[in-house]
Amino acid sequence: MASGKMGSRKLLGEKCKDCGTILTKDNSRFKNGYLQTCCIPCDRIRDTKRPSRTSKARSDQYIKWRFDLDPIEYAKMLAAQNGKCEICREECSVRNRLAVDHCHRTGKIRALLCHNCNVTLGLVKEDPFILICMIQYIRVHGKH
Repeated sequence: MASGKMGSRKLLGEKCKDCGTILTKDNSRFKNGYLQTCCIPCDRIRDTKRPSRTSKARSDQYIKWRFDLDPIEYAKMLAAQNGKCEICREECSVRNRLAVDHCHRTGKIRALLCHNCNVTLGLVKEDPFILICMIQYIRVHGKH
């Protein structure tokens, strides 16, 4: 069974990893398509400890919690990329920090990307074939 900070492939009938309660339809929930690793009461406790994802989604605290990447490591990556997105080479503004791109299978950090490039990779499911097809489509139909 794979697990991670964003959820796991837990099954109903398994135990909550925090309190040991058996997970049922009534005491557990799904988030982002995954059954959570703990029961609803334990998940609520975790939510109070989790850094905000809305007001400061790219804050140092959130990046440290989500990717185990401290502000100094982030700054080094940003400097190595000259403050630009690794894909489109656009500069990031101070307000819109570059997102930490990572492999969803391994959790390995790859590079810093602007919001648009990061979301695009997710939408095409990181599939090179889909990207090649998109390039061919643009070449055939042009940029109208």
